[in-house]
Amino acid sequence: MARVTIELYGIPRLRAGVASVTVRAASVREALVALGQQHPCLEGSIVCQGLPVPAYRVALNGDLAPLPNAQTLRDGDVLLLLATDAGG
Repeated sequence: MARVTIELYGIPRLRAGVASVTVRAASVREALVALGQQHPCLEGSIVCQGLPVPAYRVALNGDLAPLPNAQTLRDGDVLLLLATDAGG
């Protein structure tokens, strides 16, 4: 499993009380499950069983991740958890 960083902005950052979280995961979905386990305050309202709720998207190394299980993560990858209204 890869060691990846999940950067949090806006509401997720405020709720979790941290700017980023480091997790071990093989896929985006596994990373989001780990995020929800480390910060239960995000489970259900930001992420739900490894998927972002409809108001959020996940970017992998700056590009929107296609499907949570489609991308294999590598050590050093960075996920951004973004609100769909970010940037306008």
